[in-house]
Amino acid sequence: MDGQYGPRYGRGGTDILLRVILIVMLVGCVLTAWFLLRGYGRKDD
Repeated sequence: MDGQYGPRYGRGGTDILLRVILIVMLVGCVLTAWFLLRGYGRKDD
């Protein structure tokens, strides 16, 4: 797996941490957008 992605995705733990942070941020943004947009669809007047 080391040679497949090149030296950038080597044994460094910071790449894995950065990838996890980006995934968590992306999922959080999607859930926040879904939650906000879901509220606009319901009008209880």
